[in-house]
Amino acid sequence: MVHTTVYGLAYLFYSGINCILLYQLEIESKFYIRYQLIMRVQKETTDAFTLQLASKEVITSSIYNTFNNTNEHMYLQPICNRIFLMTSIIDIASFKAQVLFLNIFMIK
Repeated sequence: MVHTTVYGLAYLFYSGINCILLYQLEIESKFYIRYQLIMRVQKETTDAFTLQLASKEVITSSIYNTFNNTNEHMYLQPICNRIFLMTSIIDIASFKAQVLFLNIFMIK
């Protein structure tokens, strides 16, 4: 009886530790994916602007093409919506302000 209780408690403790570690790993991987996404979006929008193609359609299609073969489609729509918001509020010539705006929205 005592052995069963000890083994049961040990198993529950072990299971709890595993759940906590898996949850922590999941959270860290989400933040890492989000960070990579921000970096790639910045690079794509910078490239588009450098080529004088910084219109809403070109930037968003560029981002869609970047993530076309990945599993990150669920992140694309909010990013594109934010870019539409940026380009309608901020003058497209002030590109530095747009990148800053994108960073502020993506970090939240």
